[in-house]
Amino acid sequence: QAEDGIRDVERSRGLGDVYKRQFLEIPSKTLEFALYHFKKHNVSPKIIISDGSPFVLKENYDAIIALDVLEHLKEPIIYLEELAKHLNPNGLMFIEAVFKQDKQHPMHLKENEKYAQIFDKIMSDLGFKKIANITWRKIR
Repeated sequence: QAEDGIRDVERSRGLGDVYKRQFLEIPSKTLEFALYHFKKHNVSPKIIISDGSPFVLKENYDAIIALDVLEHLKEPIIYLEELAKHLNPNGLMFIEAVFKQDKQHPMHLKENEKYAQIFDKIMSDLGFKKIANITWRKIR
């Protein structure tokens, strides 16, 4: 039943049941929280645990979702480049990133604010075309 609930959330986001779900996480309180809730609801997704390096992916994907992640990383472009390598042709990357540190976002890295104005160009240079507000399609 919990699995159906997760599918319902994914359907509402347009992902449906066709995607194999995997999570890439670093050891953290957030990971502990997620593991607790997965266990509580008898959900067993594949979780790839990283040491903080983006270079742990071995498979290619049709879609990659990175919501509120990049603004916390010291070198977000290195991560984007690595994720792009593991996205199938015409694959979709859903990215939401607020490159600003303020009272509302105190954990965002100040040094990443430089990406706010040039993020679209970075994605274009990586071979993506913006097709919606937070959605990018790999075109090369």
